[in-house]
Amino acid sequence: MSMRDSAQKDYNVPQKRHWRRTIWNTILKHTGGREQHECILYLAGPHDDDRAIAISKGVPARNLIAIDRDAMNITNVRRQHGIGICDTLQNVLSWWPEHQKVCAVLLDLPSGLEYDVLKCLYVLHRDVFMDAIIMVNLMKGRDRWSNDLRAELRYLCPSELDEKNRAKLAIVAWLLITLFPGGERSFTEAHLHDQSTKSIMTKLFNHIVLNTYEYRSGQLVFNSVVCHTPLHGLDCIGRSSVDGHDSEEFRAHMCVAFDDPHDHVKSTTQRKLAALFAVRTKRYGKLLNTTMVTT
Repeated sequence: MSMRDSAQKDYNVPQKRHWRRTIWNTILKHTGGREQHECILYLAGPHDDDRAIAISKGVPARNLIAIDRDAMNITNVRRQHGIGICDTLQNVLSWWPEHQKVCAVLLDLPSGLEYDVLKCLYVLHRDVFMDAIIMVNLMKGRDRWSNDLRAELRYLCPSELDEKNRAKLAIVAWLLITLFPGGERSFTEAHLHDQSTKSIMTKLFNHIVLNTYEYRSGQLVFNSVVCHTPLHGLDCIGRSSVDGHDSEEFRAHMCVAFDDPHDHVKSTTQRKLAALFAVRTKRYGKLLNTTMVTT
């Protein structure tokens, strides 16, 4: 199962509903009221279950932005008077406008630790997401692509970390991308076994990870992490404690870790985002203006 299938799957079972409510409670605890005037990005799925729960917990409907590459799922969101964009998660995160503040991003991905997951985490290094609360939910197994990567990451895991926990391993990989922003060619096996690297990784991991969860759905096991972004952690603990460079330098080099989307993808996604914000402004213009004045 890959990320591209996630919008087609429905895991709306009692365990998932309980998990979803718990996740929203945790996220809103850490956004600290910013959800009243900043956007929350989430994956819609076939029933747009997250929106109803978020609204019931006081999140304004105008600040909930649904993402799904399945047009039928976004049509369902719009029929229920929600706001959504039909595009890939990576495209939306890559070209989300800098002036539109984001307080949380929910990556509910019924897949294992795959390359597309790392690409989505990579684009969250952008400044617009730096202070956002991130939720990552991944499935154990069905991710042969990352077998070798997971075997290597175990050397950098905090001692108490379950090496099979896909969500936590994704965060470790995300931290590795942050510390070695040239991508997989910029770190060697020596780095993986270096105790100072492991010490830094453990310090950052413990600093940014806020909560972890696990639930079962039939034979499937899902792992979740709610966390800050690694760059938020670097700024808080001081980049100089890592290797003498500041986080601004890391932002400047993040572009070499993965390939950027092509220009035609950029322009298409930007047009879709412009249309989304036009609808949002037309529907909630007065409320948006009032919120901007009072914050």
